Amino acid sequence: MALVTFYFQLHQPFRLHPDRSKFLWDDNNREIFEKVANKNYIPATKMFVELVANNPQFKITMSMSGTFLEQAKLYKPEVITLLQQLLDAGRANNQVEFLEETYYHSIVGLYDDPEKREFRNQVSQHRTEMEELFGVSPVCFRNTELMYNNEIAEVVADMGFKAMLCEKRDDMYKTQNGRSVSPNAVFRLPGSRLIVLPRNRELSDDIAYRFPHTPVSPRQYAHHLSQITGEMALLGFDYEHLGEHIWEDKGIFEFWKGLPQAIAEYDNLKICNPTEAAELFKDADCPAVNINGLSTSSWADAKRDTYGWLGNKTQQELFERIKKLEKKVRKSGGTLLTRWRHLTTSDQLYFIHESAGSDQEVHSYFSPYGSVGEAVRIITDKIWDLEKSIENFYILKKSERTPIIIISPETDRLPTEGMGEFAKYVSGKSGGMGEVVAALCRGFAENEILTYVITLNLKRKFMERANMTKQEYVDSTYRLPRENIKVVDSALFENHLNAYDGNPLVTAAEFQKQIRNTMIKEIISKHAGRGIIHTHDWMAGGIIPAYAKMRQIPLLHTVHNTHTGHIPVDMYYGVNLGEFWDDIYCSNVGGVKCVDCQATAIKNAAMVNYVGTRFLEE
Repeated sequence: MALVTFYFQLHQPFRLHPDRSKFLWDDNNREIFEKVANKNYIPATKMFVELVANNPQFKITMSMSGTFLEQAKLYKPEVITLLQQLLDAGRANNQVEFLEETYYHSIVGLYDDPEKREFRNQVSQHRTEMEELFGVSPVCFRNTELMYNNEIAEVVADMGFKAMLCEKRDDMYKTQNGRSVSPNAVFRLPGSRLIVLPRNRELSDDIAYRFPHTPVSPRQYAHHLSQITGEMALLGFDYEHLGEHIWEDKGIFEFWKGLPQAIAEYDNLKICNPTEAAELFKDADCPAVNINGLSTSSWADAKRDTYGWLGNKTQQELFERIKKLEKKVRKSGGTLLTRWRHLTTSDQLYFIHESAGSDQEVHSYFSPYGSVGEAVRIITDKIWDLEKSIENFYILKKSERTPIIIISPETDRLPTEGMGEFAKYVSGKSGGMGEVVAALCRGFAENEILTYVITLNLKRKFMERANMTKQEYVDSTYRLPRENIKVVDSALFENHLNAYDGNPLVTAAEFQKQIRNTMIKEIISKHAGRGIIHTHDWMAGGIIPAYAKMRQIPLLHTVHNTHTGHIPVDMYYGVNLGEFWDDIYCSNVGGVKCVDCQATAIKNAAMVNYVGTRFLEE
């Protein structure tokens, strides 16, 4: 009896922006992901949910890069939901297995660090993502593009994995110790219990590449599988062959729908997943697979090696420049580390490969840049900018970084650089002030200046701007870290469409109280008492500048118009106004003692500026 494993790879890189002033090409990434999701991820996963549910003997294995999962959360949360449904559909009979890999689908496994620290870190980051999204901790591993050598496999074994996938290559099947090796053998890493499962390229490519020109029926393919000689055939596919690379009208979906029943007609075939194979062969006398670093194998191109990423001098030089930054960028952390990790994604060097023939056609198909020369320019710019940013970071680090704390009741779309992914879901602007705040944040981010934003949590407005339902918004945002964006929560204003809906005085009082009582303290304490506050408009004035002056925190106040708010002092219940009463600019409105928010801000600010004379006059 031969074992058969069906394995699918799901990956999307974060493509680099052609403009030097921007890092990731968000619009292009969204456009591509949404297109592929509609043609492949959504219909294919729905199909497999049904196939798994209706065919208890049918099993599939999937591996998803962290950058794929990240884009799914950002652009098509439905994809995550469907993958969760797929896992649930196969849970009772262990029909669905998810694999571990590097989060960034990176080539850091090729770095000459014997400890493979960055490789381990990216695998750990991927594991955290799998646990959070799916509640699983995979025990089998696939490396980027099935890259395999002894050094990588030894680290994988050391991390406790039971099996690792690789690409079938002719030099694996030489006679060992006088014994011939079967064409579909299961291997083992020398001196280890790690089982190594090679992909059967010929049978895989019958579907992934040859199907549009030489289609086979489910019965024909099942018959081919029944003729397997050896222990196991791992059939590995790029998931996008379903509907994206091979269009639906070619019959690819119908092929997969009919395959489970076609295989069920053969008693000598058994579908299994990698963990089951590892268990079956854990004590077997398996042939050894011995591939040194210079001969690293992969499933890419005709040569099945690393030529697609390191085949020309430009690729090699840029690979070395990226690798050289590892030590410093790991120490800097934050945005610099994230950007560097995006540069380690295999696609970035894959896009600048040059060769003749069908291999080059594949490279060109996936590149969004139009030419190899343009791809080289873009990645070179990003590496150079990162090198300079790291240099500037170390200059700043010597004198310790002082954060900018921007406080505004509204903001336009914030940059993800320096702010995190949650920034994409925070946009509640009702006027020019929001645009000013967002522009400031973009400028600070581009100059690597540590910035925090505190704003109102206008959930209804945020959902409207994101074009999401409440559930979609919650699913997309509740796991995202919000370290650099602090939103003031309250049922008093969460359903408002702008900061000034309802009773603005009630909103402003609650906004100022929460910021004074907790948020400023939290941020300042993280930075050894350092910080500069930048308040916008009267709603961010009032007790905030008075408190900042008492705590000797420098504060810049920007006046956006001549309006002010007079908040009755009784609305500040829970705040000891006596601490800074002398710094409050009081007003009397209808016999009620109030705080004049704009005047109090001007009174206490270390510096006051305004957007423009025309704006003030209006």
